[in-house]
Amino acid sequence: MREYQDVVHGKGSLRAVRPPALASSFTTGHHERVLTITEPQAWTLIGVFAAGLFGMITLMSTMFVRIIKTEIGSVRSEIGSLRSEIHSEFRGVHQRIDRLDSDVNALMKHTFGIQRD
Repeated sequence: MREYQDVVHGKGSLRAVRPPALASSFTTGHHERVLTITEPQAWTLIGVFAAGLFGMITLMSTMFVRIIKTEIGSVRSEIGSLRSEIHSEFRGVHQRIDRLDSDVNALMKHTFGIQRD
């Protein structure tokens, strides 16, 4: 096992310090006992964490779907307003073309005596 580079000063001597074992980092205080859990407790913890994870995924996907629906609705309204604006512009163009057609008809009748339909 690899030793740490730290050195502890003892009674006039130097000694290398090993990293603490994982179990010793979970001691209960003064008694120096390691906390242990039984297999049912471990499965219960796994179940609780899995349920929490599943709940968070459900919550995030629900929120994401709501946001997407809202954005699609706003895009639809924008497209609807753009469509009505384009229709009004085309109506104006058609009116101008009709006026030009009547002017051309009047000029043809006046100049050549020809009536166009």
